Amino acid sequence: MENTRSAFRARAVQALGDATLRQALDQAREGFVAKRAARFAELPELEGLRDAAAALKDRVLDRLDEHLERYEAAVVAAGGQVHRARDAAEARAIVLAICKAAGARRITKGKSMVSEEIGLNDALVAAGLDLVETDLGEYIIQLAGETPSHIIAPAVHKTREQVADLFARSHGGPRKSTIAELVGEARHVLRERYFQADVGITGANILIAETGSSLIVTNEGNGDLTQTLAPVHIVTAGIERVVPTLEDATLVLRLLARSATGQETTAYTTFSTGPRRPEDLDGPTAYHVVLLDNGRSRMRDGPYRAMLRCIRCGACLNHCPVYGAIGGHAYGWVYPGPMGSVLTPLIKGLDTAYDLPNACTLNGRCAAVCPVKIPLPELLRHLRHQQHLAAISPPRQRAALVLWRAAATRPWLYHALERLGARLLAWLGGRAGRIRHLPGARGWTAERDLPAPTGHTFLELARRQGLTHGHDRRAVSDEHATMPAVDRAVCADAGCSNAPHPRLWFDEDPSVRFIAHFKGHAGTLERLSSRAEIPAAVERLRVAWGLPARAAVGADLGALSWPAGWDIHHGPAGISETLAVTPAFAGIAETGTLMLIAAPGSPTTHNFVPDNQILVLEMDRILRHPEDAWAMLRRREGGMPRAVNLVSGPSRTADIEQTIQLGAHGPGRLHLLLIDRSMADGDRSG
Repeated sequence: MENTRSAFRARAVQALGDATLRQALDQAREGFVAKRAARFAELPELEGLRDAAAALKDRVLDRLDEHLERYEAAVVAAGGQVHRARDAAEARAIVLAICKAAGARRITKGKSMVSEEIGLNDALVAAGLDLVETDLGEYIIQLAGETPSHIIAPAVHKTREQVADLFARSHGGPRKSTIAELVGEARHVLRERYFQADVGITGANILIAETGSSLIVTNEGNGDLTQTLAPVHIVTAGIERVVPTLEDATLVLRLLARSATGQETTAYTTFSTGPRRPEDLDGPTAYHVVLLDNGRSRMRDGPYRAMLRCIRCGACLNHCPVYGAIGGHAYGWVYPGPMGSVLTPLIKGLDTAYDLPNACTLNGRCAAVCPVKIPLPELLRHLRHQQHLAAISPPRQRAALVLWRAAATRPWLYHALERLGARLLAWLGGRAGRIRHLPGARGWTAERDLPAPTGHTFLELARRQGLTHGHDRRAVSDEHATMPAVDRAVCADAGCSNAPHPRLWFDEDPSVRFIAHFKGHAGTLERLSSRAEIPAAVERLRVAWGLPARAAVGADLGALSWPAGWDIHHGPAGISETLAVTPAFAGIAETGTLMLIAAPGSPTTHNFVPDNQILVLEMDRILRHPEDAWAMLRRREGGMPRAVNLVSGPSRTADIEQTIQLGAHGPGRLHLLLIDRSMADGDRSG
């Protein structure tokens, strides 16, 4: 989209007059803000995690080249390939070359802001490739011919009625009216596309140097289907996304979902490490990572370095009053809101995106909620200063700033003008105390009245009440000088394998906490005293759910005595599969999460293709924290599996009017059979 001064202002004015857009934005903002506040209120230690995460990102930037080299070596050791792209054009060329070498015709794609940044979709379509976005929000805007309005909720600006009309035009057939029907229709349409794809493209929330893994977080499971079913998996990621270790990734994950959607954790967190291995039953046969610079190295070495801490959670957008009024499309490019107002000028140019740093009230809410403490208002002020120095800002504005500086550096003149202005504005406000039309501020008074001052300055009122007596400016400066600094010594060696980041400690018994949090994610559970009871438990569920006696079952469960008439197989799940029964590697009590790994007899497709998933977990494999699971995984023979899936409840989406609907792309039901060998007879409740 064009991003000039006149274009931005025209888009902003149009957005302010769009009642439907305002309704959608108000609904989304209230949900995001309230949910984040609830999560942070539950865990006061999250503020300490923000300090640790900011320090981690700074340390990574200090040694970014080393971490990228370590990451690339680990990817190659796992059988993958890494490609470096200096800019958007080079990144597009690399992806197109990979697709051409694979003879690709059909492409499935998960949500990726980097792919939006480089204009990948247009390039793939121009090359004659059949491309479909699989994230529900991205799929909606693809059908609408639009770009994302929000970095985590691309279709946040669309109402249910608009989506219903769009689907009716695009899919044909009867027009659906409920959110459940619309989600079901998208699931049905996209289901075969996963199996037909020649190449699957995803982004990466985090890259892990220790293992060469790329990590994605989703609630729908579309990213997992995209990268598992296509023969070729391509990851697109910015170079700043790398962290040294699995523990470092865990630190970021503790903040990401809570800051983004107000969830404790997303339904799916997946670590992908290279292509399919000889023992794997599914997964891609080729794995490519495209690392994008596109100005990031320049940013790292300049005054905007802190912007590279960004973990793309969208919290700054959700709390920004300007974004909340005009939405994402008004910003004119892929990164909207406060973070976009910094990134867009740095990538596209100060003159091209002139209005964005100035489209901000500098209220500071974005910095207050940023999980990695990016000083966004400071960066925006610095961009404004650079525009002034480059004579990009309008002559009248530059002249006004010169006059302002002349007054502000002469206190006697400043206070005299302040008193004159207070009297004049009070007179303009009249008895009502409101100014309906103010010359020079039409952009404000055209939409609202301006409260008029009382006719006295703040200092005059303060002196009247004696509030200035005993005031010591040095005390104020001393107080700010002693604000606690970020501890940058959390891990002296940035390449260590066990950085001692703070954890979310709890006193509960791990199994009690695990069960409570698992149920909180809409999972269901029952206890069994032994593995021999699994077939009977599955049969009860099958009957209750009205399913055929056909299942994809983990190989280590196949030797059990299944009821007569069951069609059991141990290969990858297909479109016709409605039920899968698979073992879990571990349970994580902190979040009620199940860790599943790609292993002989445990295909990844079992976790995402069937409509219903039944998992089996031994009670003694419930661990307190993710760090404990990483330690156990490192002791496992064979090292890091090709895929590690952290599952916290069934598949879900809230891409239509922020209403949660289960069964977006992955299983709509998640049931756990917990093997508790010490269980008393009859005590089978969850």
